[in-house]
Amino acid sequence: MLGGFADIAFATPAPVSPSLSVVFVPNPLFVKPNFLPLDETSGTVTVTNNSSSPQTILTEAINVLDNDNFGSLLHLKIAGDSGVIYENSLHHFFANAGELPLGAIPAGGSKTFTYTISFIDSSDNSYQGKTLGFDVCVGFSGGTRHCGDTVAGDENDTGDG
Repeated sequence: MLGGFADIAFATPAPVSPSLSVVFVPNPLFVKPNFLPLDETSGTVTVTNNSSSPQTILTEAINVLDNDNFGSLLHLKIAGDSGVIYENSLHHFFANAGELPLGAIPAGGSKTFTYTISFIDSSDNSYQGKTLGFDVCVGFSGGTRHCGDTVAGDENDTGDG
């Protein structure tokens, strides 16, 4: 085995606020205990806007644990109905993406996003047995964002969560 990670992302499928419903399939979004070069795993996030006005949806990663820089060998792609929204290394997503806009959802509307992680081929066995983990957060721009029961930030934050 050249590497592996477990419990990459945790998320709760229950509504995180009265105006926002988020369903992760599977839940947690990624669990891949024996992730090998060229492997791929994916999950979907369905967001429903229960408010009376259009809302911009954001996603971000918090509680990142990547002490071995394993995320630099993993590729993250987030796609929606309109195509690819984000595509870069998982390490870049952790370090640079911050709150990533996924687009607007009209009042009463829903959108589904597919998150896919691919293990870039590496002949370097130094990543064998390495792990990483993070929580995926989804929320409205300007509102409170949640990762399950954890509040990641609100409209008064000046940082990335």
